Amino acid sequence: MPSPPCNVFQHLPELSSNDDLNLDLELDLVPNSHNLCPYCDNILPDTLPEKIKDQLQNLQNKPITEEERWSFCIMHHGELNIVPHGLSKGYPEYIDFNVLPLHIIKFEKDLIEIINGNISSYYWDIASSIYKEVGYNKAKAPMMLMNRFEVFQPGYYGFNGLYTIVNTLIDLFVNSNNLTKDQTYPLDPMDFIYEVLVPEVTLRLIQEDRNNSITLEDAKEILNDSIEFGVYMHSNEIDD
Repeated sequence: MPSPPCNVFQHLPELSSNDDLNLDLELDLVPNSHNLCPYCDNILPDTLPEKIKDQLQNLQNKPITEEERWSFCIMHHGELNIVPHGLSKGYPEYIDFNVLPLHIIKFEKDLIEIINGNISSYYWDIASSIYKEVGYNKAKAPMMLMNRFEVFQPGYYGFNGLYTIVNTLIDLFVNSNNLTKDQTYPLDPMDFIYEVLVPEVTLRLIQEDRNNSITLEDAKEILNDSIEFGVYMHSNEIDD
């Protein structure tokens, strides 16, 4: 397929000041030409967050690629919807990923019990049933992985959290030969880390974030609800 053509967008709307930013999601927004996104026509507030305002100014009167257009619309959806929703539910705006391994290591005993089958795991049950039902190759097919992608996401920890959790678990279990194919069958050890141990660690991190005042089942609800927040907020601080 050829590369998408560049478009030039001119005469974009003047941007209001942002001195008294209010991200109230119940703002009475009247759809008119003065507060529509110039790229997707979604309604924007008259007073824009500084991040959106700066990016929109950067894009004025220059050739715009489809990727830049899409990125801007993702940004305004994130800043105006995903972020306020997540913050209202107490999801963390800032996470110190440097100290995260120290927290993960504290769950090693629980994780060993899960590996040995002494602690039941919702994620282990799902993964093992799928692999046994359709076989390893079909279970690893792209469409099958996409269908259950959210099941093993790290909630509001995002891809930065996924990177840190996976690497910590590799140090704990793979590099030390503490996780074998016999233990993880019908998954291989790396699949087991991604599909079982990552979400199990995330549940315990979320529980710890709430001062252990919630159950693992409550943490699972938070994990599922906060995936979009995590992808938007915590997925761009670690190099590929």
